[in-house]
Amino acid sequence: MSNIYDLANELSRGIRDLPEYKAVLASKEAIDADADAKRYSETTWLSNKKFMESSSLDKCQLKTNKRKCRTLLGSYKETQL
Repeated sequence: MSNIYDLANELSRGIRDLPEYKAVLASKEAIDADADAKRYSETTWLSNKKFMESSSLDKCQLKTNKRKCRTLLGSYKETQL
């Protein structure tokens, strides 16, 4: 029987083997290699971070919004079947 750490490591290895994960790594390496792209990426990240920190939503509102989105997504999926 595997323990939780073995399962977590197996999941981590599986994620790292995904083509989508490898594509993100390649994109990050390309951005890091280009000084202008890296500066833009860091500036964008900082702007987004500041925006999120200044947001007036509290945790309760975030959970409520998340539930609403899940409900809407579920309704949408049902109509697509």
